[in-house]
Amino acid sequence: MYITPISGMPQISGIQKAAGSVSAQANNTAEIPFKDVLSAAIENVRQTDAQTKEDAVNLALGNIDDLHTVQINTLKATTALDFLIAVRGKALDAYQEIMRMNI
Repeated sequence: MYITPISGMPQISGIQKAAGSVSAQANNTAEIPFKDVLSAAIENVRQTDAQTKEDAVNLALGNIDDLHTVQINTLKATTALDFLIAVRGKALDAYQEIMRMNI
């Protein structure tokens, strides 16, 4: 069995480049319409909920050997639902604020 020898770590470079690309990505995300964000959140909740239900059935039937995958998918579904509820809350807050404005 051949063991790969340890070599020196390469210098860390490009941190400034990465920081610049992150800020450029942040500027691009500001152009996403709210409708698309809401639609994506709803679709994500649907997909994760379906996966969780499928995992529950497979777990009950004994078709799943790894319980951690079921737990991870359940947490994904919970997180997706929490995100959708937060987006809904922000949308309702924005609507109520607009309705309070005097024109």
